[in-house]
Amino acid sequence: MKINKEGEEYLDAFPKFRKWINECICCREKGYKPTMPEKITTVDGSLEVYFIKKLFKPLSINEDGLCPQCEKMINKKWINECICCHEKGYKPTMPEKITTVDGSIEVYYIKKYFKPLSINEDGLCPQCEKKMNKKSK
Repeated sequence: MKINKEGEEYLDAFPKFRKWINECICCREKGYKPTMPEKITTVDGSLEVYFIKKLFKPLSINEDGLCPQCEKMINKKWINECICCHEKGYKPTMPEKITTVDGSIEVYYIKKYFKPLSINEDGLCPQCEKKMNKKSK
């Protein structure tokens, strides 16, 4: 990931504008929220939105805090989701370093925000598998 030095300096100078910045928990990419309005202060003629859009690209993140690129790569290969309770967790077989075409994904952050989750061949986590086994008895 390339660090946006100018963008970071701007946010350090005006920390109240950080609320308009998204950051992917995995690759640490930062960008402005696509839902940011054209005016974010009460001062007429202020240039905050102009500078934020000049220094950052738009970046949407999902409910798990992942940008679209990381979501696609991680959910496809390294995240399990139970079909019953929709619990999400990383696959216990995930390596310590994952490399993509665009660079490294920081496994530390995946493990920080997700817990390991095994899924059986039916797509169930251990808790749901136990529930299903109790119901079938």
